[in-house]
Amino acid sequence: MNKSLFQSKLFYALIGIILGAVFTSVPWYFAWKKEAQQANANFFSTLMDEPEDVAEIELSNSTVKLTEADLSWTFKNLKGETKTLEDYKGKVVFLNFWATWCAPCIAELPSLSELTANYKDNDEISFLFLTNESKGKIDRFIKKRDNLKDLSYYNYSSKEDVPTKLVSEALPTSVIINKDGEVVLKHLGMAYWNSDNVNTLLNDLLAKKSSEVLQ
Repeated sequence: MNKSLFQSKLFYALIGIILGAVFTSVPWYFAWKKEAQQANANFFSTLMDEPEDVAEIELSNSTVKLTEADLSWTFKNLKGETKTLEDYKGKVVFLNFWATWCAPCIAELPSLSELTANYKDNDEISFLFLTNESKGKIDRFIKKRDNLKDLSYYNYSSKEDVPTKLVSEALPTSVIINKDGEVVLKHLGMAYWNSDNVNTLLNDLLAKKSSEVLQ
């Protein structure tokens, strides 16, 4: 065997070994990544704020009125349709700012899914799950989680465009707006949302009539 033929065979053998290692490690990496993300979510779920803590935060907050400029903030659903908070005038609105990479966000989503299901037949309340990530990332996230597929997902272009009364540096952040366009709760961090206290709060807000301002 001449030297050039030996070198050629050695080269292709090395390429085969490298490619084999790559194709073997890539599926392992994605499996590990998914398990690590779920492990993080499970860990953070043990640290969630208790229902009474959320209620205490709500009672300590004074309402903050949203302006017409705030209500004109735009975001899109997964069909690419543009929405604004103006579209939800006269309704109770629950906003949840989250991200697919955020373990605390993922940890609280199951309780939010349960809470949302409690009001699925009520047209006077809307739950909006908002992220500045792409539609593709959201689609890939919910494809792996059957229990979260029925949530209403939206994306927005830039954090800088979100009204300051709603945005925060923390993820997740949840905001509840009453029928008069007032922020009655702004909670930074994860929480267990499908509690008696939170359901009572939402039911009380739903029982109230909106003012003429939003008619």
